[in-house]
Amino acid sequence: MLDLNLGVQTDDRSVSLQTNPAGASSIAVTPNALFPEDRLAAVSSSSTLGMIGVTGEYFDNDDFTDSKLVRTDRTIDFDWGSESPSDQIASDSFSVRWTGQIQPTESGAYTFYTQSDDGVRLWINGQLLIDHWTGHAATEDSGSINLSAGQNYALKMEYYEGGGNAVAKLLWSSPTQPKQVIPESQFSPIGTSIAASQTPPETAKSAGSFIDSVGIVTHLRYTDTSYARFGDVIEPRLRELGIRHIRDGGNDAGMFDKLNRLAQSGIRSTLVMDPRDGVMPDNAVELLKKVMPSVVAVEGPNEWDVNTGLTYKGKSFPDGVRDYQTDLYNAIKSNAATSHLSVIAPSMAIPEYGSRLGSLKSVVDMGNMHSYAGGNLPAQDLDWRWISNTKLVSEDKPIVVTETGWHNAIGDTHASQKGVSEQVAAKYVPRLFLEYFNRGIQRTFLYELMDERPQPDQENNFGLIRSDGTPKPAFYSLKNLMSLLNDAPGSKATGGLSYSLTGNTQNVRQTLLQKSSGEFYLVLWSDVVSADAGVNQAVTLNLSSPIKQAATYLTNQSIDPTATYATPTQLALNVPDSPLVVKLTPA
Repeated sequence: MLDLNLGVQTDDRSVSLQTNPAGASSIAVTPNALFPEDRLAAVSSSSTLGMIGVTGEYFDNDDFTDSKLVRTDRTIDFDWGSESPSDQIASDSFSVRWTGQIQPTESGAYTFYTQSDDGVRLWINGQLLIDHWTGHAATEDSGSINLSAGQNYALKMEYYEGGGNAVAKLLWSSPTQPKQVIPESQFSPIGTSIAASQTPPETAKSAGSFIDSVGIVTHLRYTDTSYARFGDVIEPRLRELGIRHIRDGGNDAGMFDKLNRLAQSGIRSTLVMDPRDGVMPDNAVELLKKVMPSVVAVEGPNEWDVNTGLTYKGKSFPDGVRDYQTDLYNAIKSNAATSHLSVIAPSMAIPEYGSRLGSLKSVVDMGNMHSYAGGNLPAQDLDWRWISNTKLVSEDKPIVVTETGWHNAIGDTHASQKGVSEQVAAKYVPRLFLEYFNRGIQRTFLYELMDERPQPDQENNFGLIRSDGTPKPAFYSLKNLMSLLNDAPGSKATGGLSYSLTGNTQNVRQTLLQKSSGEFYLVLWSDVVSADAGVNQAVTLNLSSPIKQAATYLTNQSIDPTATYATPTQLALNVPDSPLVVKLTPA
């Protein structure tokens, strides 16, 4: 939604998002005795120490009637051919329901794959990831979800065989885990439980890397808007916020001076390169030399997929964008002054158009998303829609989100996406950065720093700061979180924490960080639709690692601790729909 041409892109900034992948909303999950809850409380169990495998119930019909056999299957890796799973079951027209728990080995985004002939459905933690409930030849389907290391998640997989060959397999992968059949060590039947003292440690990520992943969009050259107040609002508020990265664009000498001034405060820039501003591959290097060392990355053309009248060398999207990106990348990488800069892929408003653009892996260092949530939860459609389609363009390259966020014009009846109140945005904004960080997104730029004009429409109400210069609640909620977690650039995490969460853990998410001092910061939040009024879930944090001191913080309210504890082994917490930070000092 960076408006490189206010007259061209104003009406094409956002796209109405689907709520669920095709077919997902039509599936009704029927409770059954073997699977009483689709979402289990996270328990402290290690399947290598207890029972392993999943419970399989086998039916002699393809509609889960006439149960014949219940057994523990060590994995879901079956190719029965034209045979049957048991002599109690016919070779055609049978069904199987597997239920149990799965425990990831690391935190992050996992992709689950089913290979089936015929129909298959897969739920992880109550979320329907795969729904291919038709008769078909051997086919692979996939879906992604964010998981945390050492926690057990409910699993249910349903399968039916109509006729011919019978295949049912379940695999997974993550950014560091190659695709493989899920091993028996990571399964356990429902109800398996091991003492909290045996909880394996979760490796922490560095607090500094989280801070470095946070960015915000600015429009420093829009001097006919509130961005004209650079000296008394923009610059001091950016420093107050603790932000290290901004994203901007254009070809403007005054903007370049401001970028260089911000660089003196440690605030670096990602710049959009777009022909609409007269930025071409043959002059990009000379322009970039004017903002060295402010700039750390450049980005290809902005949302040409919804601006079909734009052309480069006579070509529109996708060919013109592909050619521009190729020429831009080659120009920047061939010059010693700019070759170190990261080159980000062009952005698209509609991620499905990635299939039209095709792979740009050879001319990008990072993928790019404009994953607006459409007024919904921070991770709305992120895994199945945005990330998967972005990889059609950037393949295995890291991903940067150069625009995302919410507007506060809740009274705008012509808005292209639903608005949220300032209080709700204060909850969603910090959660967004945490959700994206958990998925391995390298950097996320929130749209935008400041409302551009004092008008009640969508386009002028995306800011963390109102057009009169006063900060909104989301400004302070992000500022407090950044202040509490701040650590030196380049700091590393060196350890892990053994812990588990019990109680009402449904929808509870977490991020485990560590500062260079050795202190851990466990951030918890409830991933629910927020309203102005708060919600709380009673959760118990069980600590297996020895802790000398703990403190809790509600960063949407204050930077001051709400409680402190000496040598705790267990903490009773009320987890809200905004970040609850638990600071843990190892003994």
